[in-house]
Amino acid sequence: AAWLARSPSVLASLGPDIAEPVMLNWPSPAAAGGTITGAVLRVETPYGNVWTDIGERAIRDSGLKEGNLLSLVLGSRALELPFVGTFGEVRNGAPLAYINSRGLLSLALNMDDFSAKYGARAGQPVSVKLPGAAPGVK
Repeated sequence: AAWLARSPSVLASLGPDIAEPVMLNWPSPAAAGGTITGAVLRVETPYGNVWTDIGERAIRDSGLKEGNLLSLVLGSRALELPFVGTFGEVRNGAPLAYINSRGLLSLALNMDDFSAKYGARAGQPVSVKLPGAAPGVK
């Protein structure tokens, strides 16, 4: 920032001004029909933890609490994971769901690579079944 402030003309060397930026239509997570739906934002390399776009507030407002078993569908794969506060609450190699440091629902394997084991990748759909939703409701 100091370098740019010293010589703002250097920005011109980065390319032309963009007069009309293109805004992408990025879907937001939504709760309906007994689920919260969202998507995988990114895989945290080199660990393989999976970040979703589902925020902590949506999880907490849904009634899910740490210690609950979380039922979700990742892509086309149905999973049940404990929703925990720390990795140490599950044995090594076990899957878990947690709220990461950015306040997002994340999926991981304790001491292993969740994305490699479950084939998770950015852009995949994720749906979390809400507590009290009827079985089979998506």
